[in-house]
Amino acid sequence: MVKFLGSIFIILISFSDSFAQRTTERGGLIYTLGVDTTMVGNFLLRGQEFELEILVIGNSTVYKQNGSLFSNGELKSVTGISYKHFFGEKPQDESTFKMYVKNDSTFTEIHQGDKKEMYIHKGQGVVNNMIGSTTFFLFPFWPAFSPPTGDSLISQHLWWEKKPKTYTITRKDKSQMRVGSTLMGYLTLHLNENGKLQSIDGVGSSLNLIGSVVPFLNMDSVFHANALKVKMYGNIGPINQADSLNIVINTTRFKLNYKRPAVRGRKIFGNVVPYNKVWRTGASLATTLQIDKPVYFGDQELPPGTYSMFTLPNEDGWTLMFNREVGIWGTDYNADHDILRLPMTIYHLEESVERMTIEIKPYNKGGVLQIIWENLMASVYFDG
Repeated sequence: MVKFLGSIFIILISFSDSFAQRTTERGGLIYTLGVDTTMVGNFLLRGQEFELEILVIGNSTVYKQNGSLFSNGELKSVTGISYKHFFGEKPQDESTFKMYVKNDSTFTEIHQGDKKEMYIHKGQGVVNNMIGSTTFFLFPFWPAFSPPTGDSLISQHLWWEKKPKTYTITRKDKSQMRVGSTLMGYLTLHLNENGKLQSIDGVGSSLNLIGSVVPFLNMDSVFHANALKVKMYGNIGPINQADSLNIVINTTRFKLNYKRPAVRGRKIFGNVVPYNKVWRTGASLATTLQIDKPVYFGDQELPPGTYSMFTLPNEDGWTLMFNREVGIWGTDYNADHDILRLPMTIYHLEESVERMTIEIKPYNKGGVLQIIWENLMASVYFDG
């Protein structure tokens, strides 16, 4: 259930009911990641009923959805379809899905061919990752259901794990809202003078996207243009490239797994990767390092095991954290599980490195771990 903080519950419910009932929102939404357009779509909200039509540019996936919201803005029901759209071809990899709330639980069903998946979550939520890109396109609806300035709406972010994440929607002032969870990270929604969504700033979040509201789009033309572009040049491909490293230094084996984001025309450090804020040091899932023997950083020991790696960048130097929690999403950092925190020295590079790289290599009698991206390299030395 949603909890409201800072105001009388009855007042908020009345505000939400009356405002949502008379609200009609209609428009297009374009998301960019650096120089690339990554998603394009239309949204429509009439009272508590909504429709979405979305194209994910990178893999040419189309999502079409319609659904309804509770009076507080949580998802009540959604039905939809997704498929790959290519030039002159029938839809491929078609799947259907539906989500509904029953007896204070949320049920999500996904059908693809003969395969059927069912997810059940206790309670309700405002975001459901299992039903495609709804996460990104519900943002235009939330100003209509938001609490008054200074208050927060606390709900759930539903995903593939049984335990949802806490999702918070806060009205900071007349022109800004802050939304997000530890899974998604936190984004700022900018509103126009009429209180409607104008733009989305997701830089520094798990999404790292910029969104702009535009007039309602002709999606048939968008589909056709994208399909023609893919036929001529191919898809954009994975935004974040998976990579691994397996190396023996002295007698210690190091196994590293991580995702490598690209600069893509953006300002990285101090912007995409904010200073003085924990960074997943990669993309998607947290970067992991496995060692089979103790490794010493000066007089500090990192015992054998598998660890998630996080960093805290700032302009003068970085901090490297090895964390006991593994297999977690990269924004789901909990400092209580840190086993070791180390200072890193930064160096400025003459040439920009497009795709983030982590290197572990021999140095003197031990080795060095280096994180390299854009015009920076952060290093820490160790003895095997």
